[in-house]
Amino acid sequence: FAVKYNPNNKKVVWHQRATTNSFFWDVAELGADGNYVIGGQETGTGTGNQTDDITVIADRGTGAITVISSLNKNVNESVEALLYNESAGSIYTTGRYELLSGSTKFRICLNKLNTSGVVEWSRSYIENTATTGRYYSEDILKNADTLIIVGAGDDAGTNSIRYFWLVKTDLDGN
Repeated sequence: FAVKYNPNNKKVVWHQRATTNSFFWDVAELGADGNYVIGGQETGTGTGNQTDDITVIADRGTGAITVISSLNKNVNESVEALLYNESAGSIYTTGRYELLSGSTKFRICLNKLNTSGVVEWSRSYIENTATTGRYYSEDILKNADTLIIVGAGDDAGTNSIRYFWLVKTDLDGN
């Protein structure tokens, strides 16, 4: 669900439900008094290989949702965190991705989109040779001309060693 709540009169202004088997994970304003950008995942008929990341715009006044991006990069994509860079008019999304196939997989991806959902570029980080593993981006922060992605996860499935990590890039993902 996406919910807009007015704390002054303690009432829900609007609420929107994602489609069946879809989840919303993070939200940001598109500038002061702008619409909201929301990231999540769209799982189709289940989880795992059928999961694509999804980015939507919710109208500030009505809550009406427009899908601007749904990326399928291989398996298990989700937008766990996003950031709006007002000075550039760009949306950065990051989350769980399993790119490539076999035992060499990149676990984290940073995408730069414009506000229409056009992907300007994607960068992949943290290569792991384990055949399973789940690395999740917990947050993305902007500090001057750098982005910092904070996350955690395991490298070989449930009950394996867990890691905390930071990825620092410039605004072009380098």
